[in-house]
Amino acid sequence: IDVVPPPKKPRRPRTPWTEGEVAALDLGVRTFGEGRWEVVLDTYAARFQAVRTVADLKDKWRHVQRQGAAA
Repeated sequence: IDVVPPPKKPRRPRTPWTEGEVAALDLGVRTFGEGRWEVVLDTYAARFQAVRTVADLKDKWRHVQRQGAAA
């Protein structure tokens, strides 16, 4: 029996982060704490592009932290 995996969903296009989004992310983490991504996204929704998800915020924050440690 040959098992054929289901087709993968295509990735969504990469959307570069703006300085305003990074500033909102930083403010949200300082206000609500790391890990409260849904609260940050809901509170500052007007400052994030509509395509952003809580996973995007988490990943970007991890990247920002690594960049800060490397500097």
